[in-house]
Amino acid sequence: NPSVRQLVLGWIVLLDSMPQVDMIAFLPHYLEGLFGILASDNRDFRLKAQECLDGLLEEIRKSASERPERTQQAIAQAA
Repeated sequence: NPSVRQLVLGWIVLLDSMPQVDMIAFLPHYLEGLFGILASDNRDFRLKAQECLDGLLEEIRKSASERPERTQQAIAQAA
């Protein structure tokens, strides 16, 4: 459902923009859904999901140097 995808993506982007919310800790809960949106037929959804994933990757890289154990655990759980 496009409306649900838009809502979920909007919430992920909003929460990711809040410094007090550690989205990497919740990575296992939403990463698969983001990849699903990335495979959407809707170009706007794909672009927004790609932007979100790019931002997440940057956060993961930063977190990997600052808190490697936590980052490795979140990635392992998401795999």
